[in-house]
Order: sequence, then C-alpha cells, then structure tokens
Amino acid sequence: MICAAMLIPRNILHGPVRPGCCAVVLAMLAAPPAMAADFYVSPKGNDSWTGLRPIPMRGRDGPFATLERALTAARESRPPNRIFIRDGTYYLPHPITLGPQDSNLTIAGYENERPVLSGGVPVTGWARGPRGVWAADMPAVREGKLDFRLLRVGDDWATLARYPDFDPANPYKGGWSFVARGLKAEGAFGRGVGAIHNAGDWIEWTVDVPADGAYRLWFRYAALNKPYGADDMAGRFTMRVDRDEPVTLRNLPDTGSWDNFQWSHVATLRLTRGRHVLRWTNVGGGGINFDAFALCNDPGWTPDRLAQNPPAPDKRVVVVQAESFSTARAREMQVDEAASSGFTDRFAFREGDIHQYRRPTDAEIHIFPSWGWVSTILHVTTIDYENRVVTVEKNSNASQEIRPGNRYFVANVVEELDRPGEWCLDRAAGRVLYIPRDEGFAAGPVVAAVLDRLIEIAGEPAPGRWVEGITISGLEFRDTSYSRTIGVYEPADAAIWLSGARNCTIENNRFINVGGYAVHMRRGSTGNQIIGNEIGRNGQGGVILRGRNADQPTENVIAGNWIHHGGRVYKHVAGIYCTTASGTRIAHNLIEHMPRYGVSLKSYSRDAASHNNVVEYNEILFTNLETSDSGAIETLGRDKQNSGNVIQYNRILDVVGLTSNARGEIVSPYMTWGIYLDDYSSGTVVRGNIVARHTWGGVCVHGGRENVIDNNVFVDGSVHQVRYQVRDDFCRDNRFVRNIIVWRAEGADLFRATGAWSEQVLRESDRNLFWFAGGRGALPERRITPLGTFAQWQAGGYDRRSIIADPEFAAPERDDYRLRPSSPALRMGFARIPVEKIGLRGYERSWKQ
Repeated sequence: MICAAMLIPRNILHGPVRPGCCAVVLAMLAAPPAMAADFYVSPKGNDSWTGLRPIPMRGRDGPFATLERALTAARESRPPNRIFIRDGTYYLPHPITLGPQDSNLTIAGYENERPVLSGGVPVTGWARGPRGVWAADMPAVREGKLDFRLLRVGDDWATLARYPDFDPANPYKGGWSFVARGLKAEGAFGRGVGAIHNAGDWIEWTVDVPADGAYRLWFRYAALNKPYGADDMAGRFTMRVDRDEPVTLRNLPDTGSWDNFQWSHVATLRLTRGRHVLRWTNVGGGGINFDAFALCNDPGWTPDRLAQNPPAPDKRVVVVQAESFSTARAREMQVDEAASSGFTDRFAFREGDIHQYRRPTDAEIHIFPSWGWVSTILHVTTIDYENRVVTVEKNSNASQEIRPGNRYFVANVVEELDRPGEWCLDRAAGRVLYIPRDEGFAAGPVVAAVLDRLIEIAGEPAPGRWVEGITISGLEFRDTSYSRTIGVYEPADAAIWLSGARNCTIENNRFINVGGYAVHMRRGSTGNQIIGNEIGRNGQGGVILRGRNADQPTENVIAGNWIHHGGRVYKHVAGIYCTTASGTRIAHNLIEHMPRYGVSLKSYSRDAASHNNVVEYNEILFTNLETSDSGAIETLGRDKQNSGNVIQYNRILDVVGLTSNARGEIVSPYMTWGIYLDDYSSGTVVRGNIVARHTWGGVCVHGGRENVIDNNVFVDGSVHQVRYQVRDDFCRDNRFVRNIIVWRAEGADLFRATGAWSEQVLRESDRNLFWFAGGRGALPERRITPLGTFAQWQAGGYDRRSIIADPEFAAPERDDYRLRPSSPALRMGFARIPVEKIGLRGYERSWKQ
C-alpha cells in the first residue's frame, strides 16, 4: 500500500504522518503547492495533473506532459524548485525562456534517465518514389511557414545532396571543386600600384559608401624615401571626394623598405551614403607603393593585415584595392596584375563543376573563400553557363573575396540527389527527398531541425534582473538549426543561451547534432559553470563567450567537457571561443577533431579584450583539420595590452592545417602552431605545455611583447619549431627559457623569424634543451636561427647556457613525454609536468564516457 504522504513534495512533510492526515495531504496535492516542490514531466504525463508524482497513479494524477506546464507550476511555487524529466524525446514547439523569476530552479533528468529535448519536427508519411528516392510531403514548407537546413535520420545527420559528393574515406581533402580564373581582375592584397612619384599623378576609384558619417581613411603602403631626404610623405598627397576640396594626407612615415607594407590612418573624410568618386593626387612629389585603402566609420577600428577584422556593431568598413582604380593619369605608374577577382558575390567555375539545375536559386555554395581561414554558405541568384559565372546574394555570408583555387561544393539541388544517405528540401514542392541507406529508416526518428535554440536564460546584469542559480543537468539536447546568414568569423548559434546569468550550472548533459554551439554566454554573464558535458558532432563549436569589455562574460568556469567533431557546418569555430571574455577558467577539457581552434581568446581592441583567462590541463587533439594560419590554442592581442592570460599544462597533439592553392590543389599539413600568440598578443604566460606534431612551430609570437614561454616540451615541427613574426618595434622583451625542443624533420629550422629581427625581440632565450633526432642529436650545420647557425645564434648572446642532449622521454612512440629520472633536462631545472592532471581524468566532475 502506498500512503499519499510518501508522495508529498520536499519541504511539506516535516514529521511523522499522523492518523487522519492523508485526506489533508490529498487536498494539498490537488492544488499547486505554495512552497518549494519537485515537479515531474513524462511522455506518459498529463498537463491537467499536479506534476508532483514521477509516475501516473491510476489515471488520476501523475507527472506533467510538457516542460512548459512544469515551469508554470514551478513559478507558482516558492523557490527553490526542481523539475525532473523522465526518459523520452520532447519536441519543443518554441524555446524555453527562463527569467529572473526562475532563479534557483533545477531542470534535470530523472535519476539515471537521460531525456532528450529536441528543437526539431518529426518527418513522417514517407513514400518510395523512382530511383530509390523517398519523399515526405510538408505543406508548411511550401507555404513558407517552415524551413530547415538539417535533417537527422536515426542518430546522425543525413548529407545534404551535393556535388562533388562527400568522400567518407577522405572527408577533409576530398569532394571539392575549385574556383576558376576568368573574372575581370578587381584587385587583391599583395598587388598594387607603384612608381606614382611624380607631382601631378592622380588615381580615381568609384566607391559605394554604406551610410552617412565620418570615415577614417587608412592607407596600406610601403615606402623607402629616407635615402632621398624624406622619411615621411605627410603633406605630399591629397584625397578628394567628388568635387569637394582635397584633404591633405598625414602620417605616412617610411616603412623601411618598398616591400614592407603597413596600415596608417592618414585622414578623416565626411561621406554620405551612396556612390562617390575618390581621387588621390600626388601634389608634392615622392613615391609610395600603394596596396589598398580602407574607409571605416568606427573611430576605434584599426585594420589587421588584410582589414578583415570587424568594426563595432552597426559600423561599416569599405576596403578598396589600389589596382582596382577606374581611371588614372600617372605617366610612370606600374600596376600589378591582380591575383584574384576581388569579388565577394560572384566567381568563375570550371567546365563541368556546376551542372544544369532547374531551379538554380535553390543551390547553396559551401566555400572556403579568400585565404581559407573561414567557411561560409553562399546563396545562388544566377548561374551564367555561357560565361561560367555564379552570382550569389550580397549578404554577410558574402563578405570575403573569392579567389581562384578556393575550394567549394554545390548543395541542396534535387539534381545532385544521387547517393544513399543524401537528402534535399524541395521548397517549391514542399517535399523532403531522401535516399536511405536502410529502407527501415521510415520507422523513425527522422527529424527536421527547426528551432535555433532550446533554452534561453534571459536576464540583465543589473540588480533584480539577473537570472541566478539555474541548474540544468542530465539532459540531451538535439536538433537545433543554424543561421542562414552569419558573421563568418563568429558564427554563434547555440542550444543554450545565457544572458545576464549569474552562478548558473550546465552539467552532465549531452549536446549532439545541434546546429551551432552547445552554450553561448553574453551580456555580463558571470560565475557560471559549464562542467562535465559531452558536446559532439555539432554544426559549430562547443562553448562561445561574446561581448565587449562593458558587457562581456567574466569569471566563468568551463571544465571537464568532452568536445569533439565540431564545425560540421561552419568552420571558423573553437571548442571554447572567448570573443571576448575575461577571468575564464578553461580546464580539464578533452577537445578533439576540430576544423580550427581548440581554444581561442580574442582581443580586438582596448574596449573588446580577453584578459586574465587561464587555459590549463586540457587535452587538445587533431585541430586545424580544415583551416590554416591558426593554432590549437590561439590568442589575439590587437589591444596591445598585457593580457594576463595563462596557458599552462595542456597536452596538444596533431595540429594539422589545410588550405588550397591557386591551382586548385589541397595543401596539408600547412601553417599551424600548437600555441599561437597572434597579432600583438602580449603579457601571456605559456608554461608546462606538451606540444607534438605541428608545422610552423610549437609556439609562435606574432608581434607581441613580454610573453614568457617557460618549461614546455615542443616535439616535431615539420617546418620549424618556434616562430617569431616581427611586425614592428612593438615586438620586444619576450622570454624563452627552460624548454625542451626535439625534432626529426630534415630541413626544419629551430627558430624562424620573419620581419626585421632585432635584439629587442628576446630579452632572454636560455637554459633550453635541444635535440635533433633526425641527426642523432647534433644540430644541423646550416641556418636554423634568425642569426644563422646555432653557433652564430649563441655568439649573438642567446642560449649560451642551453644544452644539446637527449631529453630521455619515457615513451615518445606512445606520446608519453614524461622525463626519466636521469634526464639532463631535470638537472637544468626543468620542472616535472603533472600529466596525470591533464584532460578528463584529472577532474572529478568530468564527463564520464
């Protein structure tokens, strides 16, 4: 016999049940409790019941049927309340929003069950058609009421019909077409105009300005006029807008060579929205090599090398290549042949690469444009088969120049539906088409991903407006979609959003087949914990934190998560991406098989910086599988401030790198670092890391200062082991001490430097251990350092107390880089790296497979 008192929620029963109390208790159960309670949700439930029982009781009472009903009940009770969800799949009609009134609520899977919250719509009513193609009618698609871009069949996504076909045996290097040459050249970085040194020379460009405002004018140029008595071209050139008065250009100092290009802010122009003619004139004589100019109405924006960094929200950048001028009069001017089309909204294709399609506007172009650092999805508007040119929508996806050799495939056209496992959405007919691998698929589940998120914790960082103490645990999240248009450097869809959230916990959940990230934090969210989750096979990355200094996430913990096989839709993503965030602890995660970063910490400017983050005890495997110029752990330091970031005790293996060249050839491995201190990253501590199998260095210092690289193990760089990219005299006072470097590749360098090397770059490089395993330890007798041979490097004052010796790793063939007790590195003062704490095993709250 079950007494009703056994089912009383916690905080109601305070003592033994006395005779006669059951009638009172039953009356209490019939109404919403006024005190804290546990509520239950089950596929067998009923929203007219009390929700206070985990199982139905003779059809009269039991759990709720929906999470929405349980939330209503919890809001009518005194917190803290808990909602336990029983096993099953719950298709949410809309995202769940938790506000300040829901603070201290727990939503969890019941006991050892793991219920699924899905943002999808089941697809049913399948019928077999010709050629093995099955179809399901979805009238809401035809009526424009429903749209989706992902289809789950069973436990994984079907492949969107494409050409060339996906190659499962060669998933990264196979299945590509390549942009052809053929469009009229419109300019590219690295190409420009020169010999424009005569007074009276002028060049005009036609420029489309997106909005009214004051635009800072930036020039990218190179000059060496000091030998001719002029070390600054300020005052010698003007820029005129239409028929306005010319504006004198300032701040054009020598760059040290005719090939050393740099950006300089030279003027501010008042511009109105619309098309304008800009004329540059040489009024004083003297030359520059002129690569490009940029106009930006964000006063805080400074262009990176290729002016690809975004300005502040709602601000605009216009980049114009010098060689794309409309007309000019300069009698000795030399014009480089452009390396690419310069177009972002069209490209040429090779014969046979794009087939005849009945509805070309259904087609999507999945492409790695420009340098191949990002991927994007372009939406076709026209296909000119006679001239072999594709034109696409002008939207944020089409923000990067498309160059010959960029790799791409065409997707979502019925004509390319030809292989088992492929699907296509025929929007005009309102039908889903699919070629199954197993004809039993129709029994389900087949799910169209519809919602862009599942739970939004929505508060504001202000008194009384925070959402606090929310716990979400023991659930599985599936079937969210991704945005049709994005910022290509920061796609940021997510299953769970935290805005103005404080001290919330997301723990022991699974995020599988979601179209974006698992978790997105913003709007000052602080003190939150993302702990012990599995995040895998998703469209973007693991956890993303976004904002500027005034509203960025701070003091959050992301630990013990297994993040794997991300970036299946968009590629410029990270396992954990701080863009921007400060005070974050990123620890004990296992991050593997990512198209770009394992962890990235971005600082774009002084008001958008990632500082005082700690990245420690993570295991990061197989990163940069689809992009290049990147690192397994990457930082960006465009604020030029000491970051206080610490990168320590991480194990990083197989940093690969991949790109395509102008001939349409895949190049891999290519241009990666284990730890990449990019774009002036400064004041960063890199300590106790193990990095093995990379290309251009276990670590790279790109223009920064006062970085400390201490007590690391760097193994097997295929091109060089450590890289210093010197951009200007900001790069100084870095320290490289007590590190172990071992490599075996013939022809690989020890230290490589680009730019103008000077003794100020390194304050200290000493007490390191070097071992060239490819030459039985002896270092190559050739140029392997910025100063030449290793002996010349030592003569320059570096590494005079360093040694050449076998470090005596425990078992390097098994990637066990612990040191034997007899290792000479220990006698030099190398500190033992606590490898037993690295990864999931080193943290008691980690995800358990």
